[in-house]
Amino acid sequence: MEDIAKAYNLPNVVDTLTELGYDDHDVFYVASARSGIYGTMGGIKVDEQFRAVDTKDKAIPGLFAAGETIGRNYGGSLGGAAVSGHDAAIAIDELLD
Repeated sequence: MEDIAKAYNLPNVVDTLTELGYDDHDVFYVASARSGIYGTMGGIKVDEQFRAVDTKDKAIPGLFAAGETIGRNYGGSLGGAAVSGHDAAIAIDELLD
């Protein structure tokens, strides 16, 4: 966690994650996002849990999509894209339990 905090200049991340019950044995995935021109929509078709679906609307195991990559309206903003990413992460977490 401390390596992530240093690499991404997130001074409070260790304390916050520790308070939430995480420790150095947990696995973390980190992505860096920067603002810019944003406006693409359409793409991968997903179900309500943001699982990518095939041409028969059957979920493809282990494949999720969110944000501007999905083929539906997600709110029309970077915030909406982030929320769909959060919702996809919750669905993934439920699979891992």
